[in-house]
Amino acid sequence: AHVLDLIREARDVQLLVAVEDGVRLVRYAPGRIEFEPAPGAPAELAARLAHRLQGLTGQRWGVSVVAAGGAPTVAEERLQAR
Repeated sequence: AHVLDLIREARDVQLLVAVEDGVRLVRYAPGRIEFEPAPGAPAELAARLAHRLQGLTGQRWGVSVVAAGGAPTVAEERLQAR
């Protein structure tokens, strides 16, 4: 939620949609994100997210992709709630 709030505050709609649709979170800690990409997620999403978060926070972020084990994406959770 914290990362999504940062992206919303920066009004980076393209990145926000990519994260909400494509990130199946595995692990989060400040400065570190591990995720399983959802089908259709942009190949460069991890690099884009790390670069943007560094620009927003002034800290280096490690964003890595793992093969499996991620929670549902924000978009998938919204769809299930409906």
